[in-house]
Amino acid sequence: MVDTAVWHWMYDHAQATPSQLNAATLQIAKDIWNRYYAPVFHQKDVVLLAVYSHMIDSFLYLPDYSIGHLIAAQIEEQMKKAGAIGPEFERIAKMGDVTPDLWMENASGKPVGPDALFGWRIFFLPSDSSTNRIRYRDRFLKTELLPDFVRAGDPVLPKITWN
Repeated sequence: MVDTAVWHWMYDHAQATPSQLNAATLQIAKDIWNRYYAPVFHQKDVVLLAVYSHMIDSFLYLPDYSIGHLIAAQIEEQMKKAGAIGPEFERIAKMGDVTPDLWMENASGKPVGPDALFGWRIFFLPSDSSTNRIRYRDRFLKTELLPDFVRAGDPVLPKITWN
C-alpha cells in the first residue's frame, strides 16, 4: 500500500525534490500504519513501512508479492492434486517463457487468481493462557496479540470459526 501510494504521489508531484519525496514517503507510511496497524499494536506514527528502498529503485516491485502468493497457492493446490511432486514440477517448469496467465492455465487449468485461497481455513482458538493459538492451514502458530476486533465470521478473514 505504501509503495502504490508513493508512486501516485510521485506522479502527482513530478518536480519533487528527494527531500520532499522522503517527507511524503514517511507521511504516507505513518498514515497507513495509523489506519491499519495502530489499532492492533496500539502505537501511532510508526515509519517502519517506509524503510523498504525497493519501492523507489525497483519500479512497483512490491505489489508483485501479492501475485506471488496467489501463484504459490495455486501451484501448491496443483501439486496436491497431482500427487507425485517431481514429475508434476517437471511438467509445469518446462513450459518456457509465456505470460503468467497462460503458464498458470497450462500448470493448473485456471488463470492466476484467488480461487486456491478460498480453500484455506484459518481458525482462531480461544486459549487458557495469555497467548492465543492460531491454526492456519493445519499448522499451529502462537501469537501474543490477537486483536479484540477479530471475531468468528469476520468478513475480512476467510472461514473463521471458533473451536
